[in-house]
Amino acid sequence: MNAQGAAGMPAGTWSTPAAGSAASDAQEAFAGIPCAHCGRLFTPKRNWARFCCRECRLAAAGLARKPRAIENCQYCGAPLAGKRPHAKYCSPACRLAAHKAKNGPRQAHVEDRGEG
Repeated sequence: MNAQGAAGMPAGTWSTPAAGSAASDAQEAFAGIPCAHCGRLFTPKRNWARFCCRECRLAAAGLARKPRAIENCQYCGAPLAGKRPHAKYCSPACRLAAHKAKNGPRQAHVEDRGEG
């Protein structure tokens, strides 16, 4: 077997394009383009890349993680650290207690059935 690749280089190695070649010009054209969100210069991995990182891509799309609107449980005041970003209560017990406080105790519905 021949240990050299098609370009006469040892197998498994890559060569950089010669100066002035089309591949070299393409690399230089995409070297150091500004991020569409933050403006930082970056070298894209794909020629259509517009953002330097995932955070910039998500922020530009409006999908960046938003800060928690409520910091403490609305019923008992305990901190909501580690809970879902939109959580209002620290536990199911607080959620049910708040529901009962708002709506009152559950009442049985009795229908009046006429005989006849």
